[in-house]
Amino acid sequence: MLSTADVLLGQPGVSYGFSGVAMAFFGFLGLSLFTFLAEHLEGATLDHAPAVFFAGASLIAVVALPSSRRATTAGVAAALIALGYAVSWYTALPVGALRRAFANPGVVELPAFALCLFVATVFAGFPANPFRSGVVVNVYVHFVGYCTGFVLPFAYLQLRSVRRGFDEEREPSDTADRVSGSLSTEGRV
Repeated sequence: MLSTADVLLGQPGVSYGFSGVAMAFFGFLGLSLFTFLAEHLEGATLDHAPAVFFAGASLIAVVALPSSRRATTAGVAAALIALGYAVSWYTALPVGALRRAFANPGVVELPAFALCLFVATVFAGFPANPFRSGVVVNVYVHFVGYCTGFVLPFAYLQLRSVRRGFDEEREPSDTADRVSGSLSTEGRV
């Protein structure tokens, strides 16, 4: 898919390597971080996961784009969106949720390590100078991989939760509800 996007947009040259797919795993890392937090931190939900995505996009804009007004605008816009998500997530947390999280081993250490790995990958995958010893780092494919690795699984998880909620509303919880519902409709003329 990443190579197809490269061909469709007419990028000159030949692409080699697995880096676009590796960047998809990088995008998935941000989603995995919030999936872990949603399971282990009271009040955390997957709805606030775009905070990590936009923070990563902001950092990518600052690191990879040449200094210009557009790069600064893109970085600031993504940072403001990430900040908005982060603030809404923090205000949604119940009082004492972070204190209880610090009491459980691994609940803070694993996300902290994932966040460090996330930031380090930005600098490794999106160099300020993409021309290295005769090889050009395809920053475009790296960014498309990053977006694909986050957006597609995030959309799947969100749609799955919406469908699960819809199915729970439609289906009665037990057989007695179904029987009583069918009996009440049979008596109508």
